Amino acid sequence: MIDEIVKKEKKIRRRKKVIVTGDENEQTMKECSPKPPAKKRTKLSLKEGKEERKLETMFQNSAKKTANPSVLQVLCYTPGFMTQLTILKKEIAATEEEIKKLEQGEPSDSRDMVRYIHQLFSNMENREELYSNKKTKYLALRPYSIIHELQKINPVFVEGEQQDAHEFLQCILGCLQESVKEINTLRERLTVTVSANTKPPTESPPDEAPSKRAKKLTKMSDTSLNALKQMALNSRLSVDVTPLDIPSMKPIRDPIPSLFEGSMALCTQCLECESSTERKDMYQSIGLPVNHPMDPELNENDWVRNAIREEEFLRGDNKYKCEECLRLVEAKRSLRYISVPQILTLHQLRFAVYSGEVLSKLSQVRPIPFTLPCLLDKCPPSCSEHQMHLYAVIKHCGASLLSGHYSAYVKIPQHKIKALEEARHLYYPWETAEENAEPLVWLHLDDDQADVLTLKEIKHALAFSESSTPYLLFYC
Repeated sequence: MIDEIVKKEKKIRRRKKVIVTGDENEQTMKECSPKPPAKKRTKLSLKEGKEERKLETMFQNSAKKTANPSVLQVLCYTPGFMTQLTILKKEIAATEEEIKKLEQGEPSDSRDMVRYIHQLFSNMENREELYSNKKTKYLALRPYSIIHELQKINPVFVEGEQQDAHEFLQCILGCLQESVKEINTLRERLTVTVSANTKPPTESPPDEAPSKRAKKLTKMSDTSLNALKQMALNSRLSVDVTPLDIPSMKPIRDPIPSLFEGSMALCTQCLECESSTERKDMYQSIGLPVNHPMDPELNENDWVRNAIREEEFLRGDNKYKCEECLRLVEAKRSLRYISVPQILTLHQLRFAVYSGEVLSKLSQVRPIPFTLPCLLDKCPPSCSEHQMHLYAVIKHCGASLLSGHYSAYVKIPQHKIKALEEARHLYYPWETAEENAEPLVWLHLDDDQADVLTLKEIKHALAFSESSTPYLLFYC
């Protein structure tokens, strides 16, 4: 009898849920029925029986402050980046021993960074393969080497402290460019060293009689080729091979400009004489001012195009010195885009400085076009040839630049879509046929957590939120 009462009490307890409200001493008990499983996709995984199979490598970030996991995830999914990184690593390894002799054992932080990033991306691929074959239980990696190396290059990037994702991205790309400059400089020095050690061609001694050389040639009866070789040897006539003809000695090409850099022109026009000057420059990202006013008559593409081409008037204490008027005058300044890179980064300018100290966050609602219109000045706005498509977003969650957390959204590569669709059908069998019909096309990567999203879900995730806002937009 007692056993039956105990069993009934246990069943009642299972049906009850404790909800704490008000003060610490006030607790209310609320009886509730079991809820059906939520339809929200919470993990990127495939359930096999009781075992959960994840499908994507993530990064550990215990501090929840550093920007490197989100930036590295985006770079890993950037088209062409891994290929160029592999080529650069091979070029560094081609003349590594000779370069070490020239440097006399002094290490290079930039070249080490190239190796560490390449090794990390390779480890991600290897870890996924090992995990899929059930040879490891862990899928999350921690980029210790990259964090440690960045601290030596730039002391700002300290593990556990708040970092800016855009600054972190620029530092990574700068390290890659610096490694290319170092390699080309050292190869040039190596070329000079090899040329100096090469013996110059010398002529035959003048006292050697022609009859002796003729006698040596008559003794050779093998082939005419041997005769020519012997004649060149006897006369000590040799042709020097220029070291630059050796593949390992050729200057290597910097992959960053072709991937991430475009060219623009800064135009300044005097408002009095209407003369104008133009200065060309390179850019790796375009600032998108979120405080640019919205026009209800314009669509999202037109707003972006107008915002990044916003004109600036130089007045008051910021006047322009005109070369024609020979004095300070009011002027108009505008941007003209000459070329766009393969990977275009839009940097939403969401942080403002007040009184030189406070970094306030601007949380205005701004559209995020999934298809970016042509930005080239030579093309009309309706040009479709140079349109670019959104493939990654880095989002900032927090109240200011000095606090918060970053996460990344990336478009799923084609070769992984099939595996993710299989995971959805097995892991979420309660979804309706209509819900299953919508393809999974995006990933949400938040350190060691990953979600799979449909197009509808990614648009909702990037919608307005006072604290969680898009920060970096990547187009290809």
